[in-house]
Amino acid sequence: MSEFGRLVMRTPLQAAAVRSSVTDHVDEVRSATGTGWTVTVAGPAEVITDPNEAAHYRRALACWSHGPHDAIVRIHPPTASGSRLPRGTEG
Repeated sequence: MSEFGRLVMRTPLQAAAVRSSVTDHVDEVRSATGTGWTVTVAGPAEVITDPNEAAHYRRALACWSHGPHDAIVRIHPPTASGSRLPRGTEG
């Protein structure tokens, strides 16, 4: 989830294991069309420890994670890189 130039994500890491700077890579490829996108962000990170704020993100990001993802992390990426994956051509 991106809010105000920050990326908020759930992670399976224990909160104490989250480093002060992280990189996250996400992509989606649609198998039916072979199209999609890929994005990588890197930057300073902080674990969200406020119980009310963490509960909000657990509700908002519930369907985005499988298994226990109890730590909520906010990344402040100074840059992001990504690309669109167009349909490939055979030949």
